[in-house]
Amino acid sequence: MQTGIETFETKRISKKLSPILGKNIFSRGKLGSNIRESRKTNNVIKSNRPHSLKKQEFYNELCVQLKQGSFNVRNNFVSNLYACIKNHPKYNNDLVFTKDMSVNSIVSLMQIEIDRLMPNNAETLIEDIDGDLQIQSYCAHDMLCNQVSMPLKWLIQLRNENPKLYVIIRNVISLVKGKFLLNDFQEGFSEDAKEMFFDGLVDCEDKVDFNWNKKGFLESCSANELKNFIHWRPDYRYKIPIKDGIGYLLIEEINDIYKMIDEDWLMNEINTYKPRNSMFIELLEWAKNGMKLYYNHNDVTINDLIFITEDEYESGQPVTACDFLKFEWDFRCPFWEFGIEQWLNDHAGQVGVIEARAYSVLTADHYVNNFENKYELFGKELEQWFDFGTDIYYREIWNWEKR
Repeated sequence: MQTGIETFETKRISKKLSPILGKNIFSRGKLGSNIRESRKTNNVIKSNRPHSLKKQEFYNELCVQLKQGSFNVRNNFVSNLYACIKNHPKYNNDLVFTKDMSVNSIVSLMQIEIDRLMPNNAETLIEDIDGDLQIQSYCAHDMLCNQVSMPLKWLIQLRNENPKLYVIIRNVISLVKGKFLLNDFQEGFSEDAKEMFFDGLVDCEDKVDFNWNKKGFLESCSANELKNFIHWRPDYRYKIPIKDGIGYLLIEEINDIYKMIDEDWLMNEINTYKPRNSMFIELLEWAKNGMKLYYNHNDVTINDLIFITEDEYESGQPVTACDFLKFEWDFRCPFWEFGIEQWLNDHAGQVGVIEARAYSVLTADHYVNNFENKYELFGKELEQWFDFGTDIYYREIWNWEKR
């Protein structure tokens, strides 16, 4: 998991949100404003010491650093901080220091310049991460942060009953997922929950309980994963088919065809298809919205909405947009309810939820700025697309899907 400027795998996160403790905030409803807090500019300064520094302590720390040598001395804290400031594209090179200036004067000028360069509505902190001094700013995007993951098992039935619409929906999901690097049930918290659920099944002695709990889980497993299960429970060798599950095969297909889809052909299929009932009409509209999302947003992925500070990650892995804007396998099986959903609830309650964030990271060598409006606009429209899809799922697909 990435902290600070590093990318946790390809994931980034931005803005500070206090962990929500002891509260199950995930449900199939919406997360409301009760999880928000007031956002005020709060400059928190951190050195390579393990504690946070308040304003006066920050001044004192710089005084200590300056006494060790000139602020132009290499590897000096003040020198590195000044190098970060100089690397900001909006810095006008107008800070002037002289031998006669007091330490407090130098410190004050640098602090004022940092405040000028960073967005007014953001929290700003300075961190030393493995010797790399960083000025980080972040604030929450105006998003609802709903638990709006979309299940995919119903696509198997759609493939049998309406192959034409199935191809349209599958291809749109593939394009959106591939372009914006969205997670599925093989990744993130779902992968962690699978390990936990796997251990529970291995220890399950009652065959009735085993048969009930394996629903949904085995469908999302590969043949190799099932072979591993048989290694631990050879007595179930003849009760578990050692082959790729239908969910595993479906997501592999969705991931593989992303680069091969003829977008012009797909748009023609969407525009000429005439659905015959209300559910198919809404699914076609969902597909159209997915293509609008696909065409309207470039050079952005879901990872650009994610930024976690080092302090936030110290207590454990928080829940982020990668975990509530994704594709799951099945919402109507024990694996979801007692595996993935429970895992999400535990992390949300014990560690916290990090909202989608705008952020910037400034070092002496590079500057990452995700405060542009395009990131928040993408986040909102992606969330709306998932929200529309889950709404169709619960209103139309739930009763249509055969079990």
